[in-house]
Amino acid sequence: MHQKNKTDTRYIAVFKSLFRIYAMMVFGISRWQDFIRGKNNRTHRGSQNKQEQAVKNIPEAAAENNSSKETTGTTAGSTGENTSIVKTGLFILFLIYIGGCFIALFRMITVNLYKSLQPLGMQHLLFEIEITALFVFLFISNFLLTLSTYFIGNIEQTLRAMPIPSRILFSAKFLAHCLPAMIISISFFGITAVTYGRYEYSPASFYAMALIGAVFFPLPIIGLCYLINIGVMRITKIFKQRRFVMMITGLLGIAMALGINYFVQSVNMLRDVPDLAGTLSRYRQRISALIHYLLPVHFFADSLAAGSFSAAAGSFLLFITICIAVAAAIIGLLSAVYEKTQDGFDEQTFKRLTASETKTLIHSGFKHRSVFSTLLLREIHIMNREPAYLLNGPFTIILLPLIYGIMYLTGSLHLPAGTEVFMQSSAGLVIAGVCGAFLGSATGIAATAVSRDAKNLNLIKSLPLSIKRYMQAKLAHAMLFAGIGSFIGVGGITLLFSLTPLTAIAAFIIALSLALFCNLLALMLDTAHPKLHWDTPAAAVKHNLNTIIMLCSDLLLLSITVTAATLTSMPQHCYLLCFSGIPLLASGIMAHFFWPYAERKMNEIEI
Repeated sequence: MHQKNKTDTRYIAVFKSLFRIYAMMVFGISRWQDFIRGKNNRTHRGSQNKQEQAVKNIPEAAAENNSSKETTGTTAGSTGENTSIVKTGLFILFLIYIGGCFIALFRMITVNLYKSLQPLGMQHLLFEIEITALFVFLFISNFLLTLSTYFIGNIEQTLRAMPIPSRILFSAKFLAHCLPAMIISISFFGITAVTYGRYEYSPASFYAMALIGAVFFPLPIIGLCYLINIGVMRITKIFKQRRFVMMITGLLGIAMALGINYFVQSVNMLRDVPDLAGTLSRYRQRISALIHYLLPVHFFADSLAAGSFSAAAGSFLLFITICIAVAAAIIGLLSAVYEKTQDGFDEQTFKRLTASETKTLIHSGFKHRSVFSTLLLREIHIMNREPAYLLNGPFTIILLPLIYGIMYLTGSLHLPAGTEVFMQSSAGLVIAGVCGAFLGSATGIAATAVSRDAKNLNLIKSLPLSIKRYMQAKLAHAMLFAGIGSFIGVGGITLLFSLTPLTAIAAFIIALSLALFCNLLALMLDTAHPKLHWDTPAAAVKHNLNTIIMLCSDLLLLSITVTAATLTSMPQHCYLLCFSGIPLLASGIMAHFFWPYAERKMNEIEI
């Protein structure tokens, strides 16, 4: 008996250590610590060392029945400490801002739903709508999270090599993934309970059920995510390829963002629906059919909609029971299968080519091209090969029009009277061009051109290449996407305000001229201050301040252009000459001085 208690105690200590490790990975704590402390890791060794140190402490923690505690033995200098304090303060402000945005969003949804449903006596339908929407949101977001962190790296192999039962390993990771969903769930149901309870004067038991239910609500969602992921990993190996997973998670994340936008805009416009009662009755039938199969949503919504605790107790207890049972069943039944599916990630298959296949490969892959076209194709191939580059910037030219399209479809895009008449004037030509220029320059391709190539700069410098041609290829690559963005922006404005073909062509020329100026500025900025040290390709784009600086600069520059266009009055051809000629002239002058500077700067850069 004593031996069994000792073993159980060790397993509990191991579980605590594993839970802390996986929680740090899910929240990216080690990366934020490195950012705050100002550590520029050239590889991923910084975070890996922390994780490996934590793994090494697991047996020691189990033997001593105490979670291992990481200590920092280095003392930074006064400058480093001041920088850390500033970064910590900015990070806290950032978290407060993000949290405030989510709180304001949750409250706005609840208030708009209640004020739309209460006059019809259907305010209890609020819980069915909100809980169903939250279930879908948490399911998609946590499906992406569990999929992207299904296999974290070498640490998974290290943990599997230890004598740790698969149930303890999987349960620690399972509950660690519940933490972010639990934070969102508690915030959402807490704000919903406070807002709804203030209007309906709900008893204290209502608030208690909302908060307790919010804690258990993510359990079946995470269980469903892992059930699908484990099944998919067991059946096929395609989801074990990192780039494919990154592409899938990026596209689904964008789809989820558009869905949230559509839901929020639809809720905001509910009170303007003519036959709201009939519309809600049709939607209620669909929601009821959906939550009939989603038992946790069904019982939780019933318990919150009940008028008293006695009426809600039965449904609430069933809800808690189902949540715990689903999580326990997934952990108990799928732990061993989960451990087996950890094999085979990022495997590369090699095929022995025949003579004909080798000849075809050589003819297709090795062709005589000019240096400029070769460098341009290289930029395109790198962008297409790495999903992180394509989804964190260039996809803006599609995402922004989709967002405005959703606002237009839901009726939430209100334009002042006389806007169409103004857009068909000469000044509207410049505004259409500015819209196209913003889409063409907001891709961030030029603002991260040198940073994305940081790992290859030594190789580039060792080759007999002209740095001028190298930079021109990067600018041309940015202008390819600028042309697509300008076409989409000007085309959307043309369709929305019925501009003439000649006006649309003139606006497209203005858009390209402004986009060239903005992209050249962005390339100059990234050449002067590139981000040379990053762990992952996504960090070269996401953690690059040049994109933020150029986005704000583009907005300021284009705002000045619109203001100048509205304050002046001249014929349309004069607008075309001024607002396309001036940016082209300025771009030519800047390029003349930039090419020599770029060559000197590239020679100075050392990785």
